[in-house]
Formats: sequence, C-alpha cells, structure tokens
Amino acid sequence: MALFFIGAFVSGYTTYQRNRAVRILHSIYPFIFGILLILGDLNTISSVDLLRVMAFGMGLQNGTYIRFHNIIIRTTHMSGYVTDAAVSLGRAFRGNKEERFKALYLIYSIFCFVCGGLFASVLYTFQSPYHFLILGLMYCLVAILVFSFHPKRI
Repeated sequence: MALFFIGAFVSGYTTYQRNRAVRILHSIYPFIFGILLILGDLNTISSVDLLRVMAFGMGLQNGTYIRFHNIIIRTTHMSGYVTDAAVSLGRAFRGNKEERFKALYLIYSIFCFVCGGLFASVLYTFQSPYHFLILGLMYCLVAILVFSFHPKRI
C-alpha cells in the first residue's frame, strides 16, 4: 500500500500544472511500467520486486488522470466508475442532458474494465508463461496510443 501511495504522490507531484508536458508523462508512465513488466516476465526482476513495481505503477497510473469532456478519467479502479455512472445516469433520467454523455462514457469504461478482467482471466487460465510479457507489451502499446491521441490541451 505504501508503494501505491508513493506512486500516486509522484504522479501528483509531476502532473500538477496540467500543461503540455503532461502529455509526455501520460505516455512515458505506462511505457516504463510496460518495460518493467516485460523485464519481470524475462525473470530479470524477482517476483517480490515485480509486485512492488506493480503496486507503484498502479498508484502512478491511478494518480495520473485525464479530463475528457469534463469527466475525470482514472484507470485502475472500477468501483468509482460504477458509482459515477449510476449518479450520472440518475441525473440524466431526471432530465440533465449534460450527464447523458458522461453516463454513457462511464458505462462504456465499465464494459472495458470487464473485458480486461476477462482477458486477464483467460490469459491466467491458459497458464501462459508469457502473461507479464503480453501485459507489458500492451502497456507499451497504450503508451504509444496515449502519446498519439492525447489532447494537446488539457
């Protein structure tokens, strides 16, 4: 838990100004995390150290958020998304048109969380010796996509 906290602290410390440099940080963080997962898969990092890297990385990732259409997007927990989606959906049903997009976006995000969990379960079920390699490569791909499509202004 301490490493998760430290990761979130580093994220807050490095991205507090919300300027153009944040775009680079939003893509560098998942890239570094992906490389560390790949190194863990190649057994150049011990299992205990890999768990430490994952705790730090999840804190870093969770602390690094993006605003999209006035929605704060975090990427490591679903419970907050479920709450936010339900509240937004309730407001949308009460006639708030601005909340409609937010509710739909959050429901889509929940769907993506579920798909990611199913993918990880399938990967684990097959006892793939390369699961951290696959996850690391996916993080590197996310980093490239974030850098490519991240809004220049935030």
